[in-house]
Amino acid sequence: MNPRATGRTGEAIARAWLEERGYECIGENVRTAGGEIDLVMRRNERIVFVEVKFRRSARFGSAIEAVDERKLARVEGAAMAYLSEHGLPANTDCTVAAFAIDERGGERTCTFIENARA
Repeated sequence: MNPRATGRTGEAIARAWLEERGYECIGENVRTAGGEIDLVMRRNERIVFVEVKFRRSARFGSAIEAVDERKLARVEGAAMAYLSEHGLPANTDCTVAAFAIDERGGERTCTFIENARA
């Protein structure tokens, strides 16, 4: 599977997992002046900007290890642009989250950290 297809598969897994837990998807692969956001979810009044990583091999480390501070800072910048572009105030209740999927030998592990920049 090519990297783009793997990414789309990971995003679909993350979206389904989050929706099962009461999150509503309000955007996928959203492009802003600040960059791309994999998933924009809402739960109650909080907007959650989600960076998704999907790994089928441990060769380059686990999926959660790939969601580093630099990547989260990029998502945060894209999130601020999203708020501005959608006419939402900067003090909107929102957060940056990491969703990591590791799949090895038919076993899938999902890790979700809602306040990944806290």
